[in-house]
Amino acid sequence: MPSYNFWKVCAAHLVRLMGSVALDEITRSRIAEYRQIRKGECIIRHGKQVEGTTVSGSTVNREITTLIGLLNLAAENELLEKVPATKKLKDAEGICHASGL
Repeated sequence: MPSYNFWKVCAAHLVRLMGSVALDEITRSRIAEYRQIRKGECIIRHGKQVEGTTVSGSTVNREITTLIGLLNLAAENELLEKVPATKKLKDAEGICHASGL
């Protein structure tokens, strides 16, 4: 089971890139845009960029799984009418990783 820090890091990236977007404005295209931005970013460890690296599809899938979980919670509490459907990213070998999506 993922740790509190894991979810905190996922949420931090979501807030950084989607924090000002209203719940009902989070669409498939916004999620795709988030996915594209994150896939192009360098990995950051201990506050410093790791040169020559980019965020993996698995990492982005976990972040989007976090977002979908939050959107599902909002829908259950009638704060959102519909949760957008999304697809998982494949890694470099073309393997689709289970991420709850």
